[in-house]
Amino acid sequence: MSDGDTGQAARIHSAIAREITRRAIRCLHRFVSLFGRETTVVIKGDGLGGRNQEFSLVAAFDTAGHDQIVVLNT
Repeated sequence: MSDGDTGQAARIHSAIAREITRRAIRCLHRFVSLFGRETTVVIKGDGLGGRNQEFSLVAAFDTAGHDQIVVLNT
């Protein structure tokens, strides 16, 4: 079972992480958010990689400049 596009999932999770971080800075708490499900990725041409690589790259771009956010994708 798949739950949608990997890039879109990464953008949604990055937005959630940014919002949690914004709120955590005000109240000085730390948070861990865990998400699970399987997404899909379309590889065009002779491209390499897959779901985890695309998710990590999109999340890295979307959370750039937010030193408090760490993305672990397995």
